[in-house]
Amino acid sequence: KKGSAQELTEKPPSKYAAQLLGLINTYQGKKLNKSFNTNYEPDKEYWLPQKSIAIHKGQEFKIEEELFLGNEYEYSLTNKKITLIYRSKDQLDEKTYNISLSEAILIG
Repeated sequence: KKGSAQELTEKPPSKYAAQLLGLINTYQGKKLNKSFNTNYEPDKEYWLPQKSIAIHKGQEFKIEEELFLGNEYEYSLTNKKITLIYRSKDQLDEKTYNISLSEAILIG
């Protein structure tokens, strides 16, 4: 499928295309529903843009890995149901957090 980089990023045509574009955090709806008590279509693929991930102090998600990428940090956070990649300009100072989602983008 053709389109501008912005169009493809805003609505990836497939999981493969999303991965080629470097879009991380792609999941089936059933995994999001189980992990975040949401109501996405279970058999559809979704992408979670970084702006849709809100991180708060709490106990649900544990930092599994921290990488410094030069101008930002990349964290792998897990709650045993799902693992998310979260990027931040600031280093996180706690070992555990709660995460909420504002939106997921349907792929395809």
